[in-house]
Amino acid sequence: MGATIEGSATETLARLPNALILAPGIGAQGATFDDMARNFGPATERALPSASRSILGKGPSVAELRAAIEQHCEAARRARG
Repeated sequence: MGATIEGSATETLARLPNALILAPGIGAQGATFDDMARNFGPATERALPSASRSILGKGPSVAELRAAIEQHCEAARRARG
């Protein structure tokens, strides 16, 4: 289920209480970790966000790749509380 989903996905996610959710769309496609937390509600803890393009676009510099990963991790921690 894309992190770019508009509106609330909580009804669908409530029907899948034990499922992990692949959530592509963070970064390059426009979604933020805050969007994911808002749209996925309590199921955010089961989400596996994907932000590959927004990270890989910082390469080939290893330092810039690491910095992008750290920024995404910090944003995810803030969004999840």
